[in-house]
Amino acid sequence: MEERAADKPQPYQGKEMAMTRRRHQKKMRQTFIWPLVKDAREVCIAGDFNAWTPLPMTRLYDCFQTVVDLAPGEYQYKFIVDGEWKLDPSTEEEIHNELGAANSIIRVR
Repeated sequence: MEERAADKPQPYQGKEMAMTRRRHQKKMRQTFIWPLVKDAREVCIAGDFNAWTPLPMTRLYDCFQTVVDLAPGEYQYKFIVDGEWKLDPSTEEEIHNELGAANSIIRVR
């Protein structure tokens, strides 16, 4: 029996399809907060929800904050505080990526 190209497994197909479905689902507003500690001058957030591109956060009276619209799913992320990558101090939930580094996780339902 001859194998058709469509029957062959495609690399990353499942992840790409899941990301496509996420883009079309109703998004929920998620607020990320980094507490104002020491003399932090700049805080950004990056994760698989924005291709790990640092997104600057707004400095408020007692914290840095940003809002991101996310479709339901599980996302890995980290804060970047004055250039240093940090886990979210408000959650103990983390996962290790393929490089062995720990990332924080948020689950959007």
